[in-house]
Amino acid sequence: MDKESLKKPFKKMGRVKNCLVIYVVLLVLFVGLLCVARMIPYNLIEDNVDTSLEIINKEKVGGGDTALYTESTKLDSQTDSVMYGMLSNKEDSPLLMRVFGGYPRYWHGYMVFLRPLSILFSYSQLRYLNWLVSGILSFCVLELLNKRFGLPGIIAMGGSLMTMCAFVIPECMQYIAVFWITLASMWCILKFPQYVQKKQVEFFFCVGMIVNFFDFLTYPLVTLGVPLALLGMFFGEKCLNIKKQFVFILQDSLAWGIGYGLCWGSKWILSSIVLKENIVKNALNTMIFRTSGNEEYPLNRLQMMKDNIRQLFSVFWDNKLLIGGIAVILLILVLVSFKNRKTKYFIPLLCISIYPYIWYNVLANHSQIHYYFTYRTQMITVFAILAFVCENVCVKKEQGANATGEVENCRSRH
Repeated sequence: MDKESLKKPFKKMGRVKNCLVIYVVLLVLFVGLLCVARMIPYNLIEDNVDTSLEIINKEKVGGGDTALYTESTKLDSQTDSVMYGMLSNKEDSPLLMRVFGGYPRYWHGYMVFLRPLSILFSYSQLRYLNWLVSGILSFCVLELLNKRFGLPGIIAMGGSLMTMCAFVIPECMQYIAVFWITLASMWCILKFPQYVQKKQVEFFFCVGMIVNFFDFLTYPLVTLGVPLALLGMFFGEKCLNIKKQFVFILQDSLAWGIGYGLCWGSKWILSSIVLKENIVKNALNTMIFRTSGNEEYPLNRLQMMKDNIRQLFSVFWDNKLLIGGIAVILLILVLVSFKNRKTKYFIPLLCISIYPYIWYNVLANHSQIHYYFTYRTQMITVFAILAFVCENVCVKKEQGANATGEVENCRSRH
């Protein structure tokens, strides 16, 4: 037995220890931040909260749609009104009751930013701030993608942003958290690739906890799938052994899932203790409904999948010829990709691309009812497939005549 084999168990134990430390630190931080946000006197935000609720209610009359009037650009005004309604809880109960009450299944991490910002800004004004932050994050990620991957990175990111109707996201408070966390995660991977690759398990565990804290169950899997596909691009260009890549995908996915689940479960337990109610039972019953539906909302998996896929092409869904043409072109490009001798190192990207459809079938009822925003989970699919195709079809400047030499180097490593 070599030294590396002896070290593996200790490395795994070290990762578990690191994740436990992250879990405790983040849990304390989350509760602390929510307490601070709840301590802001309501009279400081009352005017802007009332104004915001008026704006949201007016938009709800029109169905919450943007000017394009397509389902894929629909806003979730109903949830935004719930979020602002949570802000308006008065200081007539103990602090912890306010932190864990209201809608106890969720953390409501958005309050950490939304409550203090509501001192200065109303709903419509915050949309401008959302646009500013989204623009800065998107620019930073695209710039780093261009530096590191060139055209393949730009096409993969640009295509995925277009299909998820990213221009709508800053208009809705409900949608923004997952988008920002995804972009921030991508920036970290691109800015500090070596460090993130060494600490993959801890990184994705942390991301899973953070997205559960802020998100209202919109399209959270994107914070796993897109950063994971980005790492896949790094691994593919390094010609990393296929087996190792699949091990990394599995462990990173488990880390994210455990972080997400632990954070959510902890909220249920803490809420049950503070409120002296069985929030765990209530949450589990809701999860059963989200997966299998009920008599009022019967589950139709085939229709659910169709509705989510349709949103990717909602602008020209009725033009079957155009959609068929796009499908044929993509298929041809994928087949052409396999002529590249480095293609096998990017195959894990295709496996990551099916993540959304696994998620849809697990949270089937939720994905059926809220398909007009859950379809954005397919950003993973679009990013991964475009990255796969472009990495194998596009010839980047730095490769040029050295392409054959790179392949030989890859082969010599394995």
